[in-house]
Amino acid sequence: MTMNDTWGFKKNDDNWKSVRQILRNLSDISSKGGNFLLNVGPTAEGEIPAASIERLEAVGRWMAVNSVAIHATEAGPFPRRLPWGRVTQKRAADGATTLFPQVWDWPVDGKILLPTLMQLPVGGRLLAGGVPVTSELTAEGLVVRLPGAAPDADVSVVRLDFKAPAVITQEPFVTPGADGRVTFTAQDADAHGHWDGNIQLRDSGPGAYLTDWTNSKWRLEYQLKAPAASKWTVTAEIAAPVATGLLLTVAKTETPATVAVTGPGLTWQTVTLGEITLPAGLASFGLKGAAKGWKGLSVRHVWLTPVK
Repeated sequence: MTMNDTWGFKKNDDNWKSVRQILRNLSDISSKGGNFLLNVGPTAEGEIPAASIERLEAVGRWMAVNSVAIHATEAGPFPRRLPWGRVTQKRAADGATTLFPQVWDWPVDGKILLPTLMQLPVGGRLLAGGVPVTSELTAEGLVVRLPGAAPDADVSVVRLDFKAPAVITQEPFVTPGADGRVTFTAQDADAHGHWDGNIQLRDSGPGAYLTDWTNSKWRLEYQLKAPAASKWTVTAEIAAPVATGLLLTVAKTETPATVAVTGPGLTWQTVTLGEITLPAGLASFGLKGAAKGWKGLSVRHVWLTPVK
């Protein structure tokens, strides 16, 4: 990734990414078992721009405290993105496992859920300051109780030590709720871009949203697992400063939808986009910009409601 919009040095490119975005990209990529290459473009005199130095120093300060959660780690064991952050892990030869929950969205109630994990750790603490944390088992999984304030406003890391490998039984795909409705958050979407960029996930928790959708060729994909073939009504929570053309996609079928203006900036409205038919079992559908009339929008939630 570039720190601004240019791989080399460009004196007029002042669109610098925030330290928060860089740290959260590092957290996200590490949680998937990836490596993060961060570009620095020196000037013609061989000097590193001050804005790059500022961001590198901030990342360095964070790594001085939290590098154990990044270096030599593996992808986290959870098959879906967690609403409050990400997880990396380290596994020893004897099976002992350390999980590193990386909390982006510090919970108001002081609790984070590790879904379907039914094991108690032998120890837990924050990496910053070593403050101990406690945990308890619930019907939904392991709940970790955190101190009242986040040690880092961008990414705070917890260390949880277990005697055995972490066993996760979470369903990899979204499934219908008790009322038959399917709810997708911004974290449930897979963004497909191109060499020139991609749709960006912003914030975390229930307020997370997908934005910077500037190219009609980019698209969002949603996957679900349904018990039967069904027809669904698609609604979405959308912010559209300008009316824009959108396509609902299922395989090679594209259904046009028009999104009216919702208001300036991130003014959210729930709009009906149309109907789609999906087979039983694992299925996917997508949102794609129309070739004509695409002006861009942001997306927060998407819902499928069965058509009776």
